[in-house]
Amino acid sequence: MGQPATTSLYDATGAAPAGEAVGVSVKNHWPWGTTWILLLSVAAVLAAPLVAQVHGAEGFFLPVVAVLVCLLAALFDGWTRRIPNQLTYPAILLGLALNGAAPLLGLLKWQIAATWLGAAGWQSSGAGFLICAALGVLACLAAGVHGGDIKLLAAVGAMLGFTETANVLIVALAAAVVYALVNLAFFGGLNAVVGRATMWVLEVIYLRRLEKPWGEGEGSAARASHIPMAVPLFIGIVVAEFWRLRMLQGVGG
Repeated sequence: MGQPATTSLYDATGAAPAGEAVGVSVKNHWPWGTTWILLLSVAAVLAAPLVAQVHGAEGFFLPVVAVLVCLLAALFDGWTRRIPNQLTYPAILLGLALNGAAPLLGLLKWQIAATWLGAAGWQSSGAGFLICAALGVLACLAAGVHGGDIKLLAAVGAMLGFTETANVLIVALAAAVVYALVNLAFFGGLNAVVGRATMWVLEVIYLRRLEKPWGEGEGSAARASHIPMAVPLFIGIVVAEFWRLRMLQGVGG
């Protein structure tokens, strides 16, 4: 019997830049259905104690989903410099749908469910999505930001709404500046460390094994200088949501 065909990570994510290889392969397509089931399940579990921390004043399901989406996006961006559409598009639809459903839950007297979602409301969600998408397009034209970064930013806007996304962006921009300066100081060394770390994490999670790391000759000037924008965005959303939780705890106390 012949050896089973392998599928590269780029094939699995649907974004394979010509002439660029990561040196890692998986035998099956990336399990996106399973990934989303696990992501939503973990978000539901993590949201429950956070609601208890603020005595039921606000919910955290959508914010936790946004954090997990940004974490997975940061892992992919750090490793492949690509953010899969299978992650960003469902996140956009989920954010718009759940924020749109929150008022309906209130009308049906399911206020606990509406609160648990932590929804910003359909108006804030729509505004966050549109404004973030527009800002992303402008950044793409002015600074060469990648399309995956635009879609991830739009997804965060759809899930968190305009106001909270603005807080996230303030922290994310500061983190991006620090990241760029450190990476420049070490001649692309920070990108290399992030790339290896994210590769190992994703391989352990999905493949239960480690393949060979990048070879010394696999880097490029573009890889060394490009900032994986999902990484500072993940830092921004974690810091902003942690600060919001602390503020709510102070109000509740």
